Amino acid sequence: MEQVDTRHGVENVSEVRGRRQRAATCPHCAAGFAQELGAVGTRHECTSCGGLSVTLEPGRRPVPLARRLSRQLTVADLPAPDAQGRVVLEGFWLDGTLELAELDLAHPLVLHRCVIAPPTEPHDRAAINLRRSRLAADLTLIDTLILGPLDLHDTTLAGSLVFRNVHVTGELDASGLCVGGDAHAWNLVCAGLANFHQCRFEGDTALRECHFREETNFNDVTFAGEANLSCSSFHGPCDFGGSDMSGGAEFYSTTFHGPADFTQVAVFAWTDFTASHFVSSLGFHAATFHNGVEFSNARFDGEADFSRAAFQGDVSFTHAHAYGTVGFAGANFEGKADFRHTRLFAGCDFSGARFNDTAFFQSARLRGVVRMNQANIAGQLRLEHARLQLEGEESESAPAGGRVAAHFGASGHAVEMQGVRVGGEFVLDGAHIGAALLLDKLDLNDGLSMQGATFEAELSLQGAVVAGAVRANHSVFCGPVHMAEATLGSGILARGIRAHDLWNMSDTKITAPSSFSQSIFTGRNQFDRTKIRGRFDITGASFTEKLDLTLVQFDANLRLDGLRAELLIIQRHQVEGRLESEMHARRGGELGRYWRDVAREYGILKRSFRMQGQYVDMDWAHHRYCQSDRKARTYEAFNPDPDSLKHGTARRSWLGYWFERSIRNPFEKVLVDWTCGYGTRPIRVLVTMLFAAVLFMPAYYGMEQSMLTAEPEETNTLTLADAYFVALGAQFAVGVDRIVVMPEVGRRVWGMIGVFVGLGLLTLFISTLSRKMIQ
Repeated sequence: MEQVDTRHGVENVSEVRGRRQRAATCPHCAAGFAQELGAVGTRHECTSCGGLSVTLEPGRRPVPLARRLSRQLTVADLPAPDAQGRVVLEGFWLDGTLELAELDLAHPLVLHRCVIAPPTEPHDRAAINLRRSRLAADLTLIDTLILGPLDLHDTTLAGSLVFRNVHVTGELDASGLCVGGDAHAWNLVCAGLANFHQCRFEGDTALRECHFREETNFNDVTFAGEANLSCSSFHGPCDFGGSDMSGGAEFYSTTFHGPADFTQVAVFAWTDFTASHFVSSLGFHAATFHNGVEFSNARFDGEADFSRAAFQGDVSFTHAHAYGTVGFAGANFEGKADFRHTRLFAGCDFSGARFNDTAFFQSARLRGVVRMNQANIAGQLRLEHARLQLEGEESESAPAGGRVAAHFGASGHAVEMQGVRVGGEFVLDGAHIGAALLLDKLDLNDGLSMQGATFEAELSLQGAVVAGAVRANHSVFCGPVHMAEATLGSGILARGIRAHDLWNMSDTKITAPSSFSQSIFTGRNQFDRTKIRGRFDITGASFTEKLDLTLVQFDANLRLDGLRAELLIIQRHQVEGRLESEMHARRGGELGRYWRDVAREYGILKRSFRMQGQYVDMDWAHHRYCQSDRKARTYEAFNPDPDSLKHGTARRSWLGYWFERSIRNPFEKVLVDWTCGYGTRPIRVLVTMLFAAVLFMPAYYGMEQSMLTAEPEETNTLTLADAYFVALGAQFAVGVDRIVVMPEVGRRVWGMIGVFVGLGLLTLFISTLSRKMIQ
């Protein structure tokens, strides 16, 4: 009994004699014969009839061989064509070589159930030699075992090439092979080098479930039809460099154990690498895909290089797993780039890549360094619910031998997208980014959306230009955020965010309404020289450290309602007149609520100015606070909020309405606002005193001077100037000389009222002036 293992070459007979044997049935005589266990390509010899059989695969039934030949076969030994016009070599064991070099055959050539076993070891020549042959019909090898090289160099085949259950233990040399019809190889096993250099397949090519144990060379091969290598296995290096796949390529569930090189390959139809497994490195450098390409559920254990590749159709890497670095530097994506649910555990490089359509990264998990420097994205960039982390972690699908982790230095933990150009929207909604995300000089023709995202490290948008809105509602920023010198054409909407580190917006230009309402900033913040042209809303925001808006330029209204800050630093000229810029758009109860909000905002400014020692601005804020509060009460009284009426909290009494409208608000406005500016305007009190003297001047006008003094020498009547002088003297309680008599009762009463008003205004003036001097 003799053993032949097509996976590891020819074994010596003496090395297998001691193995366990079992009884089997001879396909010739149904008697028992000895069979070796667990081997592929085992030859059997019956102990009863001496018949030969061969088992090409474990578990399959033995293939009977009709006869055994111990010589070399040449062209002269070929049988005549059968009834079907075929030249058939079937069912023999050849202890020699099949020399058919430069064969010129017009009939199909078929080798069926044959074993070609040259006697010399090692094989110094081909077991089957068809070098430079010309076959006008098909070449078919079925259930054939070739214990040596197979030479098809420069062979021209006008028909089809069929290999089925063929085992070649030596080298397969098909360089320069030209097949005019289809080429089908199913369960082809090649234990040696497989060389298809500069082959040309005019029809469809199918190498399904083939196994190449050593190096495989498909360099500069032309596949005019579809190339199908599904479910095949390449154990050694595989080179498809420079190949031309005009009819598309299918590598479904193909395994590449060695390096796979597709450098400068050109594929003109659909390319499918679904569920493929690349154990070693993969190179698609400068490859061209004229149609779509599919890498869904593919697995990359080694490095994958797609640099300068051209994807003219859609490309999909959905659910792919990459445990080595993946590089797309300089790649060109004409169609959609779909990386949804992709797992890149060792980083990826998109530097200089160009995306002419949308790039999808939803729910992707990216670990290690991610670079997109100088990338150009014409469509949207979507990273909803993506996770970008610093280090990899152990995975259930990790290759054996250790953790699947990307361990880089401290400076390598980053997602670099500096200088990226995105024509559509950049979407990071729900993303979890554990690495530093560097988007310096980002150029966005649309908006940036990162709502509900979590940033565990630095986020940098320095010098970025975003034409659309930056939406970051309810996001969490654990690291510093840098937006210095950025230009936000549609504002920033960051409601309800949590910023636990530095928030830097120095020299930023915001040309549309922005909002940080209900946000919490527990770290430092910088708004130096920020220019805000739209509404700036920080209502309900909380700053645990000081909020310095001194150098901020506001060209529109500012909202501060409910702001909580350790110290708010702001100048009066920055907000004067801007807190009330939306009043014209409010009506009824809504206007009342608005004035209530404005009052609270002025209260915040009052406290801020007081803490800064800006007492003049504090008085201004207090004055505006009281005015806004009065207006709010007026509008709430006559146009109550429907919700307040529903819950019974609004004033609904007609007497209350009348009091608010007729007495309280005008009374408060005249006596408190106009008279002294709510205790903040001593000059206004002085002016009021001088104006009050005019009101009481008629009490003295027209009276005779002798009626006001003790010396009745002069009886002239008082002029207007004299009457005003007398009114001022009475108002300030200093008198003119000595009041003797005022004959009319009305004049007496009016004069006494003037004295009391004057004393009251004098007291108010002294107290207001003293308060200002103390400040």
